[in-house]
Amino acid sequence: MKQTAHYITSPRHLAVHILNRHTREKRYIDWLIDDEFKQHTFTTRDRAFVLEIVQGTIRWQKKLAYILGQFTQNRYSSNPVPIRSILSSSLYQIIYMTRTPGYATINEAVNLSKKLKGQVWANRVNGILRNIQRQLSELPLPDIKKDPVSAIAVLYSHPEWMIKKWLPRYGVESTCDLCAANNQRPGLTIRVNQILTSPAALTTELAKLDISAEKAKYLPDFLRLNHAPALGKMKLFQDGLFSVQDESAGLAATLLAPEAGDTIVDFCAAPGGKTGYLAEKTADRARIIAADLARPRIKLVQENIERLKLTNVLPIQADAFFLEVKGINKILLDVPCSGLGVLAKRADLRWERTPEELLKLQKLQSTLLERAAELLPVNGVLVYSTCTIEPAENEEIIRSFLQKHPDFQLENPADFVPSSVVSDGKFIQTWPHIHGIDGSFAARLKKVK
Repeated sequence: MKQTAHYITSPRHLAVHILNRHTREKRYIDWLIDDEFKQHTFTTRDRAFVLEIVQGTIRWQKKLAYILGQFTQNRYSSNPVPIRSILSSSLYQIIYMTRTPGYATINEAVNLSKKLKGQVWANRVNGILRNIQRQLSELPLPDIKKDPVSAIAVLYSHPEWMIKKWLPRYGVESTCDLCAANNQRPGLTIRVNQILTSPAALTTELAKLDISAEKAKYLPDFLRLNHAPALGKMKLFQDGLFSVQDESAGLAATLLAPEAGDTIVDFCAAPGGKTGYLAEKTADRARIIAADLARPRIKLVQENIERLKLTNVLPIQADAFFLEVKGINKILLDVPCSGLGVLAKRADLRWERTPEELLKLQKLQSTLLERAAELLPVNGVLVYSTCTIEPAENEEIIRSFLQKHPDFQLENPADFVPSSVVSDGKFIQTWPHIHGIDGSFAARLKKVK
């Protein structure tokens, strides 16, 4: 049973409550956080504290569980859900939130344990956490040399099946670097709406709000911010002067090279980030159809284009397999994917995905690509993009498609985007540990006959 807002007594209590709900309800953590924040009146600072605890605890849950197992005779997983949430979130604070005094974390953990499960559990939690704190400098951890897969999975808190995929592909050092990048707090990048303002002008306006912005690395209309305030509540955002978007998403839209007068279909468009960028890049002078299967998601696209003051975008609820649009000359196909390039931003995604799910996604991706290709005329252009680093969802999909379709050819992305994000002169490929942005993939296909 969900507790009322009055039940929550502190930011740490709210963090534990959210973690409990995540374990029991199996909902996406971002949704749970938003749901709980709507019900509580904590300060911006307290909300940031809750966010850090919740996302950090989930991101590092495998390593935290391993350590706690060493101090609970491997009985940690059999503890009641609230106790597991208290122990793991407290351990996260002790190890990673070093500005927070350890005694304060432990005291709150003990008080919460008593409130939620009684004095016996409070005593156990106190003993476990104080024992760990005493041995903090020499915690028992696995040795990479003995068993690289299980050790890296624990040390960097990733599922073993991912490490098994990445080790043969990247080697130990690069796999560790990739995992480390996935565990970093994600940076904040915004896209400037150059129909309404300029990067220089927006930088000046942000400075007035004590927000420092600098040019992003790969695209001229993106800025990196030094910290992440509540951007959605800012008037600059509400007035459409910028959107929150990673440069990797901007690269895919840039690869399509939209121009005034084009008729463009953005498949799987919601929530509309790439749609908005396509329109901005044409000064709102292209005809853009933003299609998505789900009505609530199309509503998000509509809200986004209205905020950006765009007039030539038509959001429609449509099944890609039944969509018919005349005069198309360009298509952006940003397919549903595993999202293994955005693990830094999606704290819980690494634990949600399975190898079996990847196989299902690959079939869907191939089918969507076939359908999109059917709609293109000769000389039409299609950009296939993902936010994953998995070859089976990326280059293997494209190579298989080209083998079946000699009427299409691959075009060199370096003609449209910086060469530093181009792999083998064939694809856009970015990795978090190499490029400092989300992992992503994009290919530009032209129908030549």
